[in-house]
Amino acid sequence: ADRLNVHLQSLLDECLQYLIDANIIRVKEVEQISDDSHVEKVKRLLYETTKLGKATVEGSVDLGLATSV
Repeated sequence: ADRLNVHLQSLLDECLQYLIDANIIRVKEVEQISDDSHVEKVKRLLYETTKLGKATVEGSVDLGLATSV
């Protein structure tokens, strides 16, 4: 199970790097206020997907979700 986890993590890292290199997603650093009113810089992945040239979907995900837990 550990070997599979390492291989999957490596594959996900390579896929994420490809998406960044191909400008499909962008990494943006934003300031965020935490629960204790502390301002911290958070990296977010911003992506935009176009289907049929009409509908556009935008979103973001915390970069921390892409790291191992």
